[in-house]
Amino acid sequence: SNLSHTLLSGANLTKANLNQADLSGAIASGCTMRNTILTDANLRGARMSWTILHGANLTKANLYRANLCWSNLSEAILIEAVLIDANLNQANLREAKLSKAIMPSGSQHQ
Repeated sequence: SNLSHTLLSGANLTKANLNQADLSGAIASGCTMRNTILTDANLRGARMSWTILHGANLTKANLYRANLCWSNLSEAILIEAVLIDANLNQANLREAKLSKAIMPSGSQHQ
């Protein structure tokens, strides 16, 4: 799916299968993506603040420079995801799986 630079703000994409979707530069603030499949998705530069990604599968997703501030990523799977320069300020990462995630050295998450 090519959703690059698409306006998705407020959309309910719960349990959607967006495997390998191109959401680069998309404006998706305030979306509900509970248990959504975003494996291998390109979310580079996507604006996703205040988005609910509880339980979403973001394995190997590219989140380079994505804005995820104030988002709920609790129980999300971010294995091998690229999080370099992603904005995770105030994001909820409780119980998120971050093994082998590519993060800038010295970065912290709460």
